[in-house]
Amino acid sequence: MKHQFTPTDSVCIMRSAFLGDWLTIIPFINYLVYHCNIDKANIHFLIMNNQGTNPVKLILGSQSVLSANTTILNNASLSTLMASAREARKILGKKIGKVVLLPFTNDGSKSIVKKRLLANFIFRSKATFIGFQLDKPSFISASQYTSYFDRLHISYAPSNKHNVSFLRDEGIEPSKRVNEKLQIAIYPNSKLEMKVWPKEKFLSVVNSLNEQLNADFFFIGGPEDGEYNDTLIAQLPGNISKHNIAGKYSIKETIQFLLSMDLLIANDGAPIHFASLVNVPVLG
Repeated sequence: MKHQFTPTDSVCIMRSAFLGDWLTIIPFINYLVYHCNIDKANIHFLIMNNQGTNPVKLILGSQSVLSANTTILNNASLSTLMASAREARKILGKKIGKVVLLPFTNDGSKSIVKKRLLANFIFRSKATFIGFQLDKPSFISASQYTSYFDRLHISYAPSNKHNVSFLRDEGIEPSKRVNEKLQIAIYPNSKLEMKVWPKEKFLSVVNSLNEQLNADFFFIGGPEDGEYNDTLIAQLPGNISKHNIAGKYSIKETIQFLLSMDLLIANDGAPIHFASLVNVPVLG
């Protein structure tokens, strides 16, 4: 392993992230907690996005120590970025020993240099910087959950057992099943139109699965997806067990709900990350 962490370290993880992007770093949190024996209270996040959104608070709730340890860099404009960077320097500047950039698989040198300049400003070069100057290894995992281990030259195999332990520690447990029938979640919409599989494709899949499995189908999503789900459900035969639950659950409750599912069929989006994290089979 190229970089060593010790149980007494105070670590700040730096990354651009919304909901799904933050979920992909949970294996690294588990690495710090279970492999390096670092207390969660000593793990901080410096999250960059263009909405000023705290994805940790949205996912885990305000009571989580990880939510409290998250600082946001709003990069919607240069002025919002610098204002939030100055605030981050007040909060984090003196308490962090190691700053770790978790790069995306395709992060190039320009992106990494920009983030290093921000980190220098916020931490005033008093911390140890890890992951900002990287030689890519010959092989990089295609998985967003593991590629940063390759780029950091850390040998670590993520564990589903640790993912489940992480969620349980954060108060996320499986929801009670409605019955013993197979339960299949469907996420047929997306915030990006280019990611939306045609309705007729979803209808064909649901009809075929119902003929073979006689399952319960739960159409999920946010409040903005409810009407879209209704138009799709209206085209399904009346003998299919179908439920539109879009907007009925918080993000945390949605993860709990997916824990009880046998399968998720979805467009690209946060639900795929939710299901992947808890080892629910996904057709994406």
